Amino acid sequence: MSGDTLNKFACLRELRAAAAGPIGCPFCLLVCDAMGRYSRRRVDDEVDELDKETLCSLGGEVDGRQVGPDGEGAVNRTQRVRLSWPEKMSDGTKEAYLVFVAPGG
Repeated sequence: MSGDTLNKFACLRELRAAAAGPIGCPFCLLVCDAMGRYSRRRVDDEVDELDKETLCSLGGEVDGRQVGPDGEGAVNRTQRVRLSWPEKMSDGTKEAYLVFVAPGG
């Protein structure tokens, strides 16, 4: 994943199942929470079946860099992941970003 390219990841139903599964996927839970927080409509058990098929796409990019230890080159410090999903109520697309920071960053 890099740049402006979005890759189809999973539908909301699949994300919720993975988040609640026996192992419990923390990333899937984070994606579900972000979709719920930034959607115009609540993302919960009461949404209709069609909304549970809402497809989430992901894209990634390096968000921050730092000068390398030798004073030359750059070391990637953060990774930003863009979540994108269609929003039926507004006839558009919603987006949210997750930023991951490297240790010591």
